Amino acid sequence: MTDNRDSLVITPDTLAMARTFAADVVEQIHEELAAPSPCTCSDPAGTWLVTFERIGRTHDVAPLRVAVKDADELAERIYRHARPYLRSSDVQAVVDLAEGRGFILCGFRNGGDFTVVRDDKPGGAA
Repeated sequence: MTDNRDSLVITPDTLAMARTFAADVVEQIHEELAAPSPCTCSDPAGTWLVTFERIGRTHDVAPLRVAVKDADELAERIYRHARPYLRSSDVQAVVDLAEGRGFILCGFRNGGDFTVVRDDKPGGAA
């Protein structure tokens, strides 16, 4: 019995091209994760209440109420709050204020999920 399908021949040149392509894709993913996402909120400065579904294997995590100047500062404060719960050395907090949620990234794994809502009190109390 003969096989009429085209053969795939992998040469050193095609293998090198595939490796370059894969490296470019991985680099692009890292750049997109590291780039600050634009906030569609008119003013992200204020007090935010962060409620965690979980951090790592811990599901009973106290909420975080924090006053910040911008979305990047909020992500940094969430990162600092989450860090003691995690064993990974590669941790990032990703916040989407427009969606009101975010996640904690440990390498390429999800280290937790949370919601964020504006929690400004009259008089600016934090």
